[in-house]
Amino acid sequence: MSRKIFVLFAVLVLASAIAWAKPPFYVSFASDDYHEGPTFTGSGADIHGKARVDLMLDQQGDFEGGVVIFPSWFTFEAKIGKYTVIPWGANFLHIWDLAGNFSFNHYDIGLGSPFLLGTRFEHAVLTSLSPSATQAGETMTLQGSQSTDGVVVFQDGGPFEAVVNLVFPDDYVGFGSAFAFTFTHVRVGDFVGAPPNVDTGSGKFREEFKTEGSFSGEGGTFQ
Repeated sequence: MSRKIFVLFAVLVLASAIAWAKPPFYVSFASDDYHEGPTFTGSGADIHGKARVDLMLDQQGDFEGGVVIFPSWFTFEAKIGKYTVIPWGANFLHIWDLAGNFSFNHYDIGLGSPFLLGTRFEHAVLTSLSPSATQAGETMTLQGSQSTDGVVVFQDGGPFEAVVNLVFPDDYVGFGSAFAFTFTHVRVGDFVGAPPNVDTGSGKFREEFKTEGSFSGEGGTFQ
């Protein structure tokens, strides 16, 4: 290939990439979006989530506009793998390795509650800062990303996929998938109570706990 042809080819590839490049998309729901109960419950080695939420899709990155809201059923299942607790200043940082999945289905019986968005994870990290080495804190944070856990790949479907595909290429949501959940008011009890005690060997929760939660996620990002 001559030098001129090679340069022309490189320019065309770059121009195509720029033309195809689009902003990342963001998805989220607010804490305590579900007014009929806690977002998450947990006991032993398991954490579950079942809540009716407003899943917000932002297709414009940091630009204005483009927000679409999907009334959704959120479901979440996770199981504790590894666990450790370490001193953190005058406090203790509890760290769990979780494997599981979560998904959103459209909250519309007439449509048959079609699948909207979801992913698996094998090595998401749950953390909680606490003054006690044997008790979780009042808040927790769960994080996972494709760069640290290869199975984290958002899949989309139904009305969500239809809206995304108006602007983005098919399966665009799966590139650079990442998510984070915040757990607030972690408690043993319906409305009040201390956070759950933790088995320092296995990381299992000694009591059933409840917590409100919020979510944010991203896709369409390229490293």
